[in-house]
Amino acid sequence: MRAKLIQLGLVGVAILLGTASASATLVSADFNDLAAGDVNGQAGGTGLAATWTAPVQVDVIAGDLSAPSSTNFALTQSGTAQSLQGTGDSSAGKASRNLTTALTDTVWFSFLLTPTTSGRGGIDLDGSRILAVGTQFRVFLNNVVHGTTSPFTVGQTALVLGKVEIDADVSGNDWFTAWVNPDVENLGTATLTVTDKNWITDASIGQLGVETYQGDTTAASIVDLITLSNGSNAYGDVTGVIPEPASLVLLLCAVASWFVWRRRR
Repeated sequence: MRAKLIQLGLVGVAILLGTASASATLVSADFNDLAAGDVNGQAGGTGLAATWTAPVQVDVIAGDLSAPSSTNFALTQSGTAQSLQGTGDSSAGKASRNLTTALTDTVWFSFLLTPTTSGRGGIDLDGSRILAVGTQFRVFLNNVVHGTTSPFTVGQTALVLGKVEIDADVSGNDWFTAWVNPDVENLGTATLTVTDKNWITDASIGQLGVETYQGDTTAASIVDLITLSNGSNAYGDVTGVIPEPASLVLLLCAVASWFVWRRRR
């Protein structure tokens, strides 16, 4: 009997480990596989269909962005070091692409950006905008603006990490949570949380947009290394940390409980 229980305990731990390492649907764009200049009509990236469409010129420029070391962000880039920056002065400064496979359930995302004094920069998920506006963090869900904090510093690259929980409650609301420059190994309090909006159509995210345009006369913000993922390993996909901190705690608790039980026997 004891041997059987030990075996079951080990199987449970193995299941948790397997869940933490299982693959997820991945979308990634670091722009390092594109030609310099106008992004319109170019392909590249992972999990993206067709080519980028940009009605106002958005340029692939030289140089990768790097997350602050304090974030412990572990994703790396390869290829020609490049990022994205718009040249226009309106919200038409956006490049968009459909996803090869729409993302459902819980979707994690991350991206890097360097804000300018009044420039805009960030991403769109099916038209809902997640932006730095100068130093302010603003999120537009169904065209309703959320967020009044100023977590960004002009000229300093920041990591934006977020989670979208689609149809998270009985009312069909889509919960949005985001952190700016978190320690991805030990997530603290979120920069912004919104849980009272149903802002995702058809229970899935099917399009990615990159917004980068000028505000007033300043240069547009720079955006780089955009990653989206769902599934059991999504957090690791967008941060390079495996598993997600909450899953790691669950795993460690399971292992600790098993050893306590074994010691008492």
